[in-house]
Amino acid sequence: MRRDTTLETALNSKAYKRSKRQTLREARMTEKLEKQQKIEQERKRRQKHQEYLNSILQHAKDFKEYHRSVAGKIQKLSKAVATWHANTER
Repeated sequence: MRRDTTLETALNSKAYKRSKRQTLREARMTEKLEKQQKIEQERKRRQKHQEYLNSILQHAKDFKEYHRSVAGKIQKLSKAVATWHANTER
């Protein structure tokens, strides 16, 4: 059998250490942190989705307002043309 060199031992020192058994307190803390992270991720996901929905609604409002203003301009222009023709016929 080949003996490990100090260089190999230095590179992989965790292979030679016995892992410490997790205590009940550490397990509870870990679970608590995982739960907090999960809640935070869910909150961020919901917030991002809400911002997305708000942007869609804002776009719909802008779209409607733009086309309403264009229709108003066309109506105003057609009324002006009709008035001009009525005045030039006299």
